Amino acid sequence: VATGVMVWPLTHLEGRFTIDRMFRPESEFATNIRWLEQRVGPIDATEVLIRFPVDAETRFFRNLRRVQTLEAALGRVPGVTSTFSAASFAAEPDAGSGLKLMQLAMLRRSLEQRRDEFLSGSHLAEQGEVETWRLTLRSSLFSGPPREELMREIRARTAEVLERWEPESRPEVVYTGGSEIFYETQHAVLVDFAESLLLAFSLISVMMSRAFRRSRGGLLSMFPNAVPCVTVFGILGWMDRGIDIGMTVAGCIALGIAVDNTSHLLMLFRENRREIGDRHEALRITYAQSSTAVFQTSLICGLSMLPYSFAAMLYLSRFGLLMSALMGAAMLSDLLLTPALTRAAWRDGRGLLFAEFRLEGVDVFPLVDVGRERRGERQQAEKA
Repeated sequence: VATGVMVWPLTHLEGRFTIDRMFRPESEFATNIRWLEQRVGPIDATEVLIRFPVDAETRFFRNLRRVQTLEAALGRVPGVTSTFSAASFAAEPDAGSGLKLMQLAMLRRSLEQRRDEFLSGSHLAEQGEVETWRLTLRSSLFSGPPREELMREIRARTAEVLERWEPESRPEVVYTGGSEIFYETQHAVLVDFAESLLLAFSLISVMMSRAFRRSRGGLLSMFPNAVPCVTVFGILGWMDRGIDIGMTVAGCIALGIAVDNTSHLLMLFRENRREIGDRHEALRITYAQSSTAVFQTSLICGLSMLPYSFAAMLYLSRFGLLMSALMGAAMLSDLLLTPALTRAAWRDGRGLLFAEFRLEGVDVFPLVDVGRERRGERQQAEKA
């Protein structure tokens, strides 16, 4: 029931991968960046590329005025400290100056004559039949709104300005720069995390079904392995904590370790069940033989990850803490849920987890057979 409750918060997980979430505020890198921004200016740049189709030469003035309009609108976005484009060098007539038609015509002709000068710079380019204007927006790395909110507002303001233009003359807009890369990456992180975890779960389920020679047993054996990831990441979603690259790696690692412990426990139970005959006694012996190893393995792995929590890079720190939490959850699942599920999966003496026969010539877990032979040797030695 608790695992089912934690499934719902998983839908609220968000990928959060920005520069301000990668370093501690008191780290040397963050301190140097704040010092530089205070004395030089914001260093984070978002590039908005406006691509107009190359038309008659008289269209250059229209494109220039539209870029100026868009630049003014984006300059009012919260978090944007300054804007810069080729249009920033062009004279912008005051609306209240009462320029006559002849004066406006002269201004337009003057600007069109400077088109080659603008093309020689880095904020205006012409390729084939496309004229690209580059609009640079500056913002601070460690202050202001989050990157995702900044990019959403920039896109919304741009769409609002473009809606006022004629549909046939609306340009293509491309977003790039540091903020856009982080904005796109954090969505890709979440998608890749879900895909990799589901793929790993599916492949391991197939292998477990092959080992138990029963598809139902493979799926049931994967339930205790899914509980740690669902529970821990569900808590993160409940707390409105985003996930980053380190956290996605932690999920797959924890799944692999949990599967290792579960497979050894179940295969050892199968061997004991075959030797002893009584399933309750076989489960008790299996738990006594494997619980200490599972506890020690999980404890060592969990504690070995804790030093990462002191790293200056926050995604390494979160990776260490999350790995320790996942190791603890996996240990509890293997020691409590797996034995309970193993006992409940038997009805009327018939196993639901794995088949009661053994394929000749197929040895999926040879270490189990080695352990059984060593136990037989010890028993013979004791009798002697």
